[in-house]
Amino acid sequence: YEPIFGYDLEEFDTQLTPGSIYLVSDGYYNLTNPRSLVYDTDQLFERFTVEQREMMEQFARYQQPDWGLPKMQLVLNGVSGATALLIVVYWGVLGVRWILQQRKATIEH
Repeated sequence: YEPIFGYDLEEFDTQLTPGSIYLVSDGYYNLTNPRSLVYDTDQLFERFTVEQREMMEQFARYQQPDWGLPKMQLVLNGVSGATALLIVVYWGVLGVRWILQQRKATIEH
């Protein structure tokens, strides 16, 4: 059972056929591109295209293909980094204010 595919696997719609991964039909190899299971693509279980042969072969040989990241992922990574930086700066400002208040309280007493 895998919830992403539905309770009764109604979303599990693969177009693979038994045989070699090098079988080509409609411009696609007989191997699912794992990016279609991770990132939002037009089709779940999208197969490698004939233009992606080198990437497919690296994947099949357990090597790390250069998948690249979708543009939206790069934008969101930037937003996450900027947010983390703002949080650190905010904590720093709060820390400096606290230290200054402690010094002022010590001087007044």
